[in-house]
Amino acid sequence: MSDSQTRTRKCWAAPLGDCDKLSREHIISQSIFSHGCGCPLIIEGNHRVPSGQLAESSLAAKILCRKHNSALSPLDAEAGRLSEILLNSAKGQEIGRPGLSGSLIERWALKTLINGLAAGWSDRRKWLPHESIVRSIFGQASLPRGCGLYSVDGDSKDLPNPQDAQVTPYWAKRSETDKHLVGGQVRVHGLRLFVATHDSVVPQIVGQPENPPRVFENDEIRFVYRPAFIAVGALGSNKNGVILRWDSPT
Repeated sequence: MSDSQTRTRKCWAAPLGDCDKLSREHIISQSIFSHGCGCPLIIEGNHRVPSGQLAESSLAAKILCRKHNSALSPLDAEAGRLSEILLNSAKGQEIGRPGLSGSLIERWALKTLINGLAAGWSDRRKWLPHESIVRSIFGQASLPRGCGLYSVDGDSKDLPNPQDAQVTPYWAKRSETDKHLVGGQVRVHGLRLFVATHDSVVPQIVGQPENPPRVFENDEIRFVYRPAFIAVGALGSNKNGVILRWDSPT
């Protein structure tokens, strides 16, 4: 699942065909900020924008055509529902165990990562995803086993602000000009997610052999592949959290 660089402005979903006029796509979905949280957007590991807090007005770029932008609206809507749940929890409300689509959240996290790359936030050149990644984001193809969404627990010294959004790409690099995307972190209101585009990246982070079970962990951090439940709240109680439904057996 390789990627490519470009200096031209184009829809990153062009491999699907039938593009129309370019539109301004929000790098981080507006739905994340639509519940009056006043949340900062934190950008890390990027080239075209400085590290630190950004204004919401900086969040859009002409990286998708109108047709493909509109087709991804269900992903943004599901991310908005997740955002509302997390913000209610941060306010001390009992949220219970609401259900969301794991597949839509996975595709949204991958879309958010690709948005940042296509906008040129991560390198001197803008990065375009391989067709296989594009088709996965649009629900036209399945990601290979080991690629996709992971929940992340632990490493508390690096946890984000309870009300913010962050995106950080992960690269496999031989040099500055010879590298490819292997995944990235997407954090929303204290919830830390990782989306892998290469099946070896999480085992390498944790120091486990490849092809183990769905749980990868060491003394500091724990990754769960396509989790069925993510606990929410300071105590991580199983009484409060998000149930993720997956379209097919994982």
